Amino acid sequence: MNSGAADAFELAWRLIYAIKYNHENSPGLLKSYELERYPVMIKMRDESLRHSRIYNIWSKQFNVNLLDNNDNYTINKEEAKLHKEEMKKSVESWKNRGENDSLGIEIGYRYCTGKDDNSNFSKLTTQSPLCISGANLNVIDKDDMNEPEWNRLNYIPSTYPGCRPPSVWLQTDSSINIFDSFDGIHFILLRFDQNINIDKFLNIAHERNLPLKVKDINAIEEPHVTKLYEKKLVMVRPDMIVCWRSNIELDNDIIINNVLENILGYGTEALKCLDKYKNMRNSELLKLKMLKEKRMKGFGGENKIQSGFSSKDRKRGSRL
Repeated sequence: MNSGAADAFELAWRLIYAIKYNHENSPGLLKSYELERYPVMIKMRDESLRHSRIYNIWSKQFNVNLLDNNDNYTINKEEAKLHKEEMKKSVESWKNRGENDSLGIEIGYRYCTGKDDNSNFSKLTTQSPLCISGANLNVIDKDDMNEPEWNRLNYIPSTYPGCRPPSVWLQTDSSINIFDSFDGIHFILLRFDQNINIDKFLNIAHERNLPLKVKDINAIEEPHVTKLYEKKLVMVRPDMIVCWRSNIELDNDIIINNVLENILGYGTEALKCLDKYKNMRNSELLKLKMLKEKRMKGFGGENKIQSGFSSKDRKRGSRL
């Protein structure tokens, strides 16, 4: 259930917008569900597998003979003490840190490329078609062309489109968290500069049947929040994922419609992302099919005499 709740919520808000707000004809709204969630699931699965391997190593390293039934040291206290120090170093090693320390996986997952030093994590990742950045809509904020760093162990706060926004308490009222502004139904536009006119943006959003609320944050009174959120305008989806941000006041109807179309999965950039993911996914499925056929061949194909497997083993293999 590492991803179960998020999986359900991601599907729920899409269904609400498709049915209640009449966006059922959006080619990308529902189709983007797998594109966003599948890579996150792969990361969590691989991380769980890594943990199980680490625990298996620890179980083999641990010498139970150095302890009695009451966890007291045996006669060879020096050897037991040395063994304890070795186990401590192994557990504290950054390579062996357990699931409680994988904050990048648990709260730092994102719906963008998720670049890191482990290529297995990024095989099927691409920028979400519903999250607009300079990387896939270069007419806006070209300084957003480069995605921020990500790694599995550390949570790095960012409002880059596709990321979960940072949770932070307001300085003017310590009982209020900025997450209190997110209701799970509306898109929320956070504005950190009240001099930016957003009337045209709101009017076009209303015309496109996009439920949108504005939350003004005083940058002078809330410098910490303003710094963490990086841009003057930050738009957050119902699932609390940043879908767009900018420092620019939008007064061009074409650009505003372009942003809103992609956020709802209608735009050309959204369709390009979906096509890219589809090709990547088909390639991956083909590799899995070839791997399965190779395994099946070993279980009972041309090499069944040499394989040495029983009929029971071959039946088990057919279910792989």
